[in-house]
Amino acid sequence: MNRHNFIGVTLFVSILVFNPAVAQTTEEARTPYTLKQTQVLSEQIASALYDKGLEAEAAQKIAKTFTATKEHELAQKVQVFVDHCTEITHEQVLAYLANEALHRNTVSLARYDELLQIYSKITQRTAPKDIQAQLQKIAALNSQAFG
Repeated sequence: MNRHNFIGVTLFVSILVFNPAVAQTTEEARTPYTLKQTQVLSEQIASALYDKGLEAEAAQKIAKTFTATKEHELAQKVQVFVDHCTEITHEQVLAYLANEALHRNTVSLARYDELLQIYSKITQRTAPKDIQAQLQKIAALNSQAFG
């Protein structure tokens, strides 16, 4: 009986010790963007606007207005878009978002027709079948995750 108690106590202590470590790694895997990373999105858009010739203060104001209410959500949608569309880079999406912010347009990144339009504007060509499938998957993921 002593041996069973020792094994039981050892198992119980190891569960208590390793459970927080496992919980922390699964939480990090589930949320790819932290608040600090999403705040960078508005700064990146402001930087792209500044590169287009706007004054730094005006660029920051436009970028903050563009991302004001749902910056975290927009950052995650951008990440899904870049991760699942093989021909579009993060920099290209940022340049597109900067242009849309400059013209005070809204961007949802959750509709297939909008993603198709973004792809066409960035690449200056129509999307082939494989890219259309990727864009449909992105639209489904973004609309499911963010409604």
